[in-house]
Amino acid sequence: MIKTLWTEFNVLKDVTLLEKFSKQFRVTFPTKYLELAKAGIEEPFEKQLVMTKKGNERVIDNFVSFNEDTYSIFDVTDWIHDDVGFANLIPFASDPFGNYFCFDKSTNPMKIVWWFHETDDIEEISDDFDQFIASLYNLPHNS
Repeated sequence: MIKTLWTEFNVLKDVTLLEKFSKQFRVTFPTKYLELAKAGIEEPFEKQLVMTKKGNERVIDNFVSFNEDTYSIFDVTDWIHDDVGFANLIPFASDPFGNYFCFDKSTNPMKIVWWFHETDDIEEISDDFDQFIASLYNLPHNS
C-alpha cells in the first residue's frame, strides 16, 4: 500500500463510483491512483509539496473525493469541463487556494498538471502519476 501523503482523503463509500467516473469521463486511472482511491485516507499525509517543471513550488491540501454526498470529483470535473472549458483535465487534488492538481488525459500516459483557477494557467508537474508521487516532499523542520 502507498503511504499516505495529503491532509484529507475521504474513505470511499462505494467502489463502483470509480468505474462510474471512469466510464462517464472516459478515463483510465493509473494503478497507484486507484490504490489510493480505494484505500481511502483518514490521517494526514507526510508530504505535501511538489515542484512544477517551471520551478514553482505547489502545496497539496486535499484529495478530491469520489463520494457523491460531498463536492465530489464528479462535480469538480463537470465544472472544469463545462464551465471552464478544459475537457482534458481530471482533477484529483486541490491546494488551499482553490487550484487543482489534474490528470491531463490528452497525453498518454496522463501527465500531471497544476491548474490555477484565477488565470487558467496550467503548469506541468510530472510525466505520470508515479513520477508525481515520487517527487512529493516536505520542507525540513527546524528544531
